[in-house]
Amino acid sequence: MNHSITSHPCDNVSLAQLTELAQSGNSEAQYILGRLYNDERIDGSEEDKLSFYWLQQAAEQGHCEAQYWLGLRYKDTPTGHER
Repeated sequence: MNHSITSHPCDNVSLAQLTELAQSGNSEAQYILGRLYNDERIDGSEEDKLSFYWLQQAAEQGHCEAQYWLGLRYKDTPTGHER
């Protein structure tokens, strides 16, 4: 199975396929899922939690853009609000 992602993976990959790639450890897929869920999130919602989770997974693997977006999420999180 080829784990490469095109520049616009949502055009060529279903959410299920993207999730499968992310679960297999693909940091780019994790980042993209994090951003997709971020765009749909309402604080405290399931999308909010999924966004944070996938951005964190990608960031821990050294994905620079995920680290940036995760930093923004922390910046916007009220003090004492746990994830």
